[in-house]
Parts: sequence; C-alpha cells; structure tokens
Amino acid sequence: AVASADQGQTWSAPLQVSPGINVTREDVDAHRCAAASTGLHVIYEWDYLQGLTGNENFAYARLGFSGGVFVVQVPSTDITNFPDGGADVDDPAIDADGNVVHIAWKDDAVPVMVGQDQVYSVTSFDGGITFSAPYNHTQFAGPLTWASARRPFAHVDGQYVFTFMED
Repeated sequence: AVASADQGQTWSAPLQVSPGINVTREDVDAHRCAAASTGLHVIYEWDYLQGLTGNENFAYARLGFSGGVFVVQVPSTDITNFPDGGADVDDPAIDADGNVVHIAWKDDAVPVMVGQDQVYSVTSFDGGITFSAPYNHTQFAGPLTWASARRPFAHVDGQYVFTFMED
C-alpha cells in the first residue's frame, strides 16, 4: 500500500501489508479496504504456498500515519484459519467508522451444507485490535436447492453495524 498525507501531492514509500507471500503463502486476492479516522483498514484473501486445493483464508491489517510516516499500526492477523485443503472463504467486505470495523464474508465451512456458502461477520470496537467471534447470518441447516448465500456487504454508521447479502 502507498498513502498520501497531502491529498495526493506526494506519496509514501510502498508498505508491505501481507507478510509471508512466497514463504508460507502463495498470493493475495480480493483485497479490500476502508478508510476511517483510525487509519486504513485492509482485508485480503491469501492462498497456501503450493496448496492442496487452492482454498483461501483472509487476514486483516490496519495502516496509518505516525509522525508523518506511513506505518503498519495493527500487523496482519488471520481472521479465518482453515487448514490447507479445508474450507474456502470468498468475497470479504469491510467498512469502518472511527474505532468500529465490520467485516463480512462467505465460506463453505459448515459440513452439512455440502460445499455451499454461509455468510459470517466479525466486528471490532477498538480499531481492529480485537474482533468479536464470527456470527453466522444465514444459519442454513442443510443444503439449498434454490440458492446460495453470496456477495456479502459490510457497513458501519457510528456504533451501528450492518451486514447484507444476496441469497
């Protein structure tokens, strides 16, 4: 990531957000961010290095300015921890307002859903330092023949957080 503290007149040096690329992780996909007074809140999907099935997890980091220098304020932290060859995450979404950060995504981790997705979210009220336990918004009990949860969105308005999705 690069940033500007003067509305794009000058830019910072590039800052690595995703450690472990080409060491334990293959690449970064579906990166999203939200700017707030607490910094730039970033999420991204990552693949295992030479993974078995190409399943992905996703991670969060917060970046910002400190003494005029663009720095990592909260180091990259995995939000999901599925094993190589395990469940897959997709379509992460993020929004932030002050210290409130809300993230939504879909994954196929529930075994009874036979590869179909459910939508989850986590929320932080301390600028991304800690997050709530994942909340399953869809809570499907068995496979669906008519649809699958998809394209979740996250929104924050003050202390209010919202998750919405297509079904």
